[in-house]
Amino acid sequence: NTLVGFQAGLSLDGETDNTVLGYNALGGSSAVDSTVVIGYNAGDAAMTAAGDGNVLIGHSAGSAMTSAAGAVAVGYQALVASVTGLGNTAIGYEAMATDTGYGDECTAVGYRALKAHAADTDAHGQNTAVGHSAR
Repeated sequence: NTLVGFQAGLSLDGETDNTVLGYNALGGSSAVDSTVVIGYNAGDAAMTAAGDGNVLIGHSAGSAMTSAAGAVAVGYQALVASVTGLGNTAIGYEAMATDTGYGDECTAVGYRALKAHAADTDAHGQNTAVGHSAR
């Protein structure tokens, strides 16, 4: 592990191959491997081993994730509310910010792209939105 920042990776205990940079980044996770987390409070929930392989870059990016896997979140509060979503890509300011995890395999690129996305049940996803506030 490479950990830089106050309380970065604070709860990690024997996990490997994580790269963490930022205040409280990956701070609550004790069981995640092979994850890249950069930014203030990025990925700071209690991420489990099911959440391996995420890339979270930006202030609070992916901060609620616990078992989401294969996610790429780049931008201020990108995927901030996602808890369990699988294979999502959110790039941009608040991209997919309100999705709590039912939307799997979505791609959102742009300022607030898919911000209001709220799938009604698990596996309702596979949406693509590109552009400013794209839905």
